[in-house]
Amino acid sequence: MRDKTGSDIAFQNGGGIRASISPGAITYRDILTVQPFGNTLVLVNMTGDQILDTLNFAATKVGSGAFLHASGLKWTIAEGKAKNVMIADQPIDLGKTYKVVTNNFMATGGDGYAMLKPLPQEDTGFVDADAFKDYVSKFDKVEPKVEGRLTITQ
Repeated sequence: MRDKTGSDIAFQNGGGIRASISPGAITYRDILTVQPFGNTLVLVNMTGDQILDTLNFAATKVGSGAFLHASGLKWTIAEGKAKNVMIADQPIDLGKTYKVVTNNFMATGGDGYAMLKPLPQEDTGFVDADAFKDYVSKFDKVEPKVEGRLTITQ
């Protein structure tokens, strides 16, 4: 999502990720099994304060399909709140505006992300599964790893 749009941050609801991919060659069918909904990528300019509000909401959704998967930031959930938020290895600047990409389901308030709905948005028309396919096709071999984007201490 970030690669396709040049965004600082990507937000994806856990329920929008429907499967894992087994080791071996990745087919487009595999990708459509992971992201079957045909959601489009939506760009939203968000202040650090708005991002923090979104992360605080996500912190209440641990273990549910509404739980947030994020790229481009690292954060901790402690005592039910977002803490130690880092964007591009820098502490979040609450007054700065960041370019965020999400899917159209979340952008319209899906899974309770109502805070995104009123924000000015640009629907790119890029389908999430196609963006995923384009990204993995850049590599001879995909080697997923734990990146430490999220720590939960509660």
